[in-house]
Amino acid sequence: MILLLIVYLIYLIYASMETMHMLQQNLYNENNRYLKWIKKNIRKAFSIFDLVPIILFDDKETIDFLLIGSMFIYLFNFYREYQKNKSNQNKIPLKGTGRIKRLFITHFILYGVVIFFTYRFSLNHNYKMEGIFLIILALMMFFRYLVIFISNLLNEPINKIIYTYYYHKAKKKLKDNSNLEVIGITGSYGKTSCKNILQEILSSK
Repeated sequence: MILLLIVYLIYLIYASMETMHMLQQNLYNENNRYLKWIKKNIRKAFSIFDLVPIILFDDKETIDFLLIGSMFIYLFNFYREYQKNKSNQNKIPLKGTGRIKRLFITHFILYGVVIFFTYRFSLNHNYKMEGIFLIILALMMFFRYLVIFISNLLNEPINKIIYTYYYHKAKKKLKDNSNLEVIGITGSYGKTSCKNILQEILSSK
């Protein structure tokens, strides 16, 4: 059972990264893009296969081995999907920005809180702890798109503070250099590359 929990936890972490990627692709739910994507892809967002451990769970070792086998199949499928996405030049990979790192931390703090209270619940009611953990992990897996959405909402105050800090820092820099020619670069992606290209071009003068 311990091996099963480890395998499923790896599966959960990888799947959560894929979910964060989808949130990033949808501009962190700007104009409800992320929620609209979930609504449009409801079967992909909430897969019944993520609940297989709950359906098959039993105290018998044979069932445990069956579940471990299913988890390795899940991991193989995710790896194959990862390789396919990696070879797809049209799909932008997940960028490990500060915002994504904060989201990752908040996301797994939420999971940690749930696991902690699950542990306390299993002790107080004399339930088999591994089985309860397995059920909770499966439910978190099933609802991971919503959990990521909640994590993003929790991070919004921090993101606004960071945004305000850099906004005022940039404003002060412009004020201290009043003779600067200002060029604004916007867009969903490619801003840093565009900035570096412009620097190379303009540095010739």
